Order: sequence, then C-alpha cells, then structure tokens
Amino acid sequence: MRITILALLLLAFSFSCKQEVNDKTEAQPRQDLTQALQGTWEAKYLKIDVNTYQGQDSSFVFEVSEETWERDYSVKPFRTFFAADSTFRTTRRSNNNNLLGEDRGLWRTFGDTLMLIEPNNTSQYKVIIDKGQAEWAGVIDWDLDGEEDDVYYATYRYVGRTPNE
Repeated sequence: MRITILALLLLAFSFSCKQEVNDKTEAQPRQDLTQALQGTWEAKYLKIDVNTYQGQDSSFVFEVSEETWERDYSVKPFRTFFAADSTFRTTRRSNNNNLLGEDRGLWRTFGDTLMLIEPNNTSQYKVIIDKGQAEWAGVIDWDLDGEEDDVYYATYRYVGRTPNE
C-alpha cells in the first residue's frame, strides 16, 4: 500500500511539474538553463518529504523558510555558485558567517533538468527560472539510505554573477 501511495504522489508531482513547465514556457520564450543558472543562488525555501527514513518504515517532512532558517537552525540559508566552467560550490554558514560545510562538483543541464555530480552522489532536478527566482523539484536520496525516494522541492533567489559568500 505504501508503494502505491508513493507512486501516486510521484506521478501527481511529476504531472504538476510538467504542467507548470508547460504553462511557463508557453507564456515566455524558453531560456537557456545553462546561461540562466550561472552565478550565485540563495535558498529561500526547502521542503523534503523523506520516505522510509534511513531504510526504516518511517517518514517525515523537513521544511524551512527564509523567515525561520536562522532562528530555528542557527545557520544562514545555503548558497550555491554555478560557474561557467561547469563547476559548482554550495556553502553552509553559521549565523555569524563561519563556514560550516561546503559541497563541490560538476553541473550540467539537459533542457529543463539540472544534474549535480559530486564525488559520492549524482542528483537531478527539474528547474524553472522566472524573474530572479528558481524552483527546483526532484526525487533524491536526501537521507542517504540508498533509496532515491525523498521528494525535494526548493525555491532560490538569484544573488549575482560572482561567488557571493
């Protein structure tokens, strides 16, 4: 039963993303995702529906917005810099701006899909960019339990062309 419900949710999620992409591309000329992503993006909102958390029969929703990020987690919203040479860097900083962690890798785009390639992980997201805002959606292994079954949704704000830290 759980697999059926998950399959239905993923199907509905996929249709909703496709419909939103179709609506947006009909309304405006299609932009090159590779060009549009270059620069620094800051997370505004993050929601992850974690299924079978760490292989167990449990699930939970992780959700954070720009209004609660620093207060609830004592960190600034993470930032990702996409360089023209196809490398990316995501930084996580404390409220007092100390570097807490960093991810690096390669990025590629295929139509409306962004692929992030890291040494131990590869993930894909459907991305819609409009007026300095980006929406990412995908099914990934966020809890690192070996199953790509966690539904990821995030919105980002464009910060600028340089690696703003």
